[in-house]
Amino acid sequence: RVVDGGEISPYTQLVQRLAAVTTDQGTAQLLMLINVLSENVSHFNERAHHELLNQLLGCNLWNCSAVVAEHLKEFALNLVSANGACLHACMDLFVRSFAPPIGHTSAAPPIGAPGDCAPADA
Repeated sequence: RVVDGGEISPYTQLVQRLAAVTTDQGTAQLLMLINVLSENVSHFNERAHHELLNQLLGCNLWNCSAVVAEHLKEFALNLVSANGACLHACMDLFVRSFAPPIGHTSAAPPIGAPGDCAPADA
C-alpha cells in the first residue's frame, strides 16, 4: 500500500521484508524481526494483518533454512496461544510441512522430533 506522497507504508515494507522468509538463510535482521513479531502476537488481528500472516504462515518450512524454520515454528506456537482465531492458518503451516515438496533433497524434517519444543530447562 502506498501512503500520501508515493511512499510505501511501514506495514507494506514489513510485509515485503518477510517475503524473504524462504530465501533468507537466517540473517540477524530477519530472525530479530520474526522474534519481535512473535513477542507481539497478542496484537495481531487475522483480517487486519492478513498479508503479514500470509507471508509468515504461507510458506513451507522445508523451503526455509533450519534456523528460520525454528523461528517460524515458535511464532506459530505463540500466535495460536495468544489468538485462537489463527489456529487454522498455523495448523495449515505444520500440515503442509509434514512431507517435503516434490524434488526436495534435504533428509531432515523441519518439524523436528517429538519433544523438540520442550523448554530448555526441562
